[in-house]
Amino acid sequence: MSPRSLFRSKLIGTWVLLEYRTESLKSKQVEWPFGSSPKGILIYSPEGYMSAQVMRPGTPKHEGQEFLSGTDEELAVAMRHYLAYSGRFTVPDMASTENSTRRVIHEVEMSSYPNWIGTTQERVVHIKGDILELSTVHPLVISVAMLVLVNLFLCLTGFYLLQWALKERKIVKGLPPGPRPKPIIGNLLDLPPPGALDWLHWLKHKELYGPISSVTIFGQTIIIINGHRVANELMEKRSGVHSSRPHVPIAELAGWQYTLGFIPYDSRLRAYRRALHQEMGNATSISKYHNILDMETHRLLFRILKTPDCLMQHLRKEAGSIILRITYGYITEPEAYDPLIDLVDKAMEDFAQVILPGGWLVNFIPMLKYLPSWFPGCDWQRRAKAFKQRAKAMTDIPYAFVKQQHEQQKHIPSYVSRLLEQNNIKLGSEEELVSVSVFACFFQVMALHLNVQKKAQEEIDRVVGASRLPDLSDCKNLPYINAVVKEVLRWHPVAPMGVAHASSKEDIYHGYVIPKGAILVPNIWAMAHDPDFYHNAMDFEPERLKSGRNEQNPEYDPHQFIFGFGRRTCPGQHLVSANLSLGVARVLAVFNITNAVRDGKKVPISPEFSPGVISRPAPFELSIQVRNAECKRLIEAVGMKFPWEESHAEALAQLRI
Repeated sequence: MSPRSLFRSKLIGTWVLLEYRTESLKSKQVEWPFGSSPKGILIYSPEGYMSAQVMRPGTPKHEGQEFLSGTDEELAVAMRHYLAYSGRFTVPDMASTENSTRRVIHEVEMSSYPNWIGTTQERVVHIKGDILELSTVHPLVISVAMLVLVNLFLCLTGFYLLQWALKERKIVKGLPPGPRPKPIIGNLLDLPPPGALDWLHWLKHKELYGPISSVTIFGQTIIIINGHRVANELMEKRSGVHSSRPHVPIAELAGWQYTLGFIPYDSRLRAYRRALHQEMGNATSISKYHNILDMETHRLLFRILKTPDCLMQHLRKEAGSIILRITYGYITEPEAYDPLIDLVDKAMEDFAQVILPGGWLVNFIPMLKYLPSWFPGCDWQRRAKAFKQRAKAMTDIPYAFVKQQHEQQKHIPSYVSRLLEQNNIKLGSEEELVSVSVFACFFQVMALHLNVQKKAQEEIDRVVGASRLPDLSDCKNLPYINAVVKEVLRWHPVAPMGVAHASSKEDIYHGYVIPKGAILVPNIWAMAHDPDFYHNAMDFEPERLKSGRNEQNPEYDPHQFIFGFGRRTCPGQHLVSANLSLGVARVLAVFNITNAVRDGKKVPISPEFSPGVISRPAPFELSIQVRNAECKRLIEAVGMKFPWEESHAEALAQLRI
């Protein structure tokens, strides 16, 4: 690590104010404008963001408790007793300067009392043990009201908030190998940088340390699993030890703590999973939903036929319509905007953000949740509040809808209507996200591999014929289609880093200690591209997963790990698989998928993907054309087979919660 990087790492963290004093430019008189015992905090984040706040103790609150509701007198008091600013920070390259006299540059983006917005301010830095001293290089206007030019001198202690949270933690010896941690922050700087693909970042650990490695962040141990055998041993065979979920403070703040993805392994989770297993735990139990899948996949074809350029919108409509019909008996708008689909879409995007590993500092420093949202650098509190409002709405609104429909004896039988007297289980978080993302990947990969598309269509034409659409009973007789679906799941797993597990007690694996409370992160993408399990793993080859290929056994079935491990496997995987198999077969039966053409030239498709827990293809253009007139007739017959129903959007709008 360079001296500059080392110095920057020393700044990272939360510093609590000890002293704040000013010196008049003219008189050189030293003053303490915020009193002898001011309150204050300064935060430098690993991402290069800083925020500072200084306040005189005992400052009276506004009568209305809100900044904008303050009277002129209250605002004047605040002006005299409060200073706050935030923005980016950088450490200049000063190779000739000792660390003790280095400098940091503050680029002020937000400021109140004084208005420093848009200014760039340089600070001289002295670090002595756990004491940080900052002083200005040039005079600054501290307050427009005071009109005093001062030299700023800050002295803050390096008593990190995280030290309060970690004071009872013990240093764990014998962990799996990994990069050397730094004092206090551990391996914080070893996390993937913003925008990076997590699965590729952590795959480097396999090359450096083997199939199991570890990092420690603010005392929290994270185990990275890059191999099938390790994952099966720990999360399948030892699932009784490694089936809990990490404590995620942001989930509590965002209102997601009671969803299946965050509930620890306890009696409540077991009860939830038993109920879901009875509802959709195997191929037989989901047979009651076959008519819904038949209807919505047929309607998907119709929407694509009419407006192929709105593919992602149609995929979300199809997945959302299935989930909402099964869970709540809710009928979506057939073509127009649907309020519940929109709410669920936004809430699912929130969920993907909340569950993002390493994405929220509060997950490592829980005490940060006590900082108010107006505190500089705490904009994430506002995001969490918005997430919570949507999470609550996604629970309350459809539940109230089912209850009202049930009372009026107009309800369509659904999961919640059958459990009306019990707590609502939020179904759909994983199921909807998975279906949309896998379908999007399927469309992209078909345009990239026309030979695969042609072989799949030949199988459908041979087995099903051209006089009808494939149905679920055909799927077992379409081995190549099934191989295509599996290969889509393998080629780019929808959840490349899986969903983290947590250890409920200490364990030993091949001599390595896995401490109680450790977070286990399975690199699903690495397993799906393991050359020991898949030849030419980066290539898209459905033949590898087709039974009997060259009279050899097919390669490792991705269903063994794509949907999770042990007691935390996705409870809706059979429903998702049925929807994918039927949807893929029907799309290929009636459409040709190729590159879009613009100005007479093919628009290239680059297989790029978004980072995050749920990964989707980056935006791409396609040409989706119906194969022939008979296919067009089959698609348009949806109105006769499944007459369009009046949606429940109006009933939803009239709810009073």
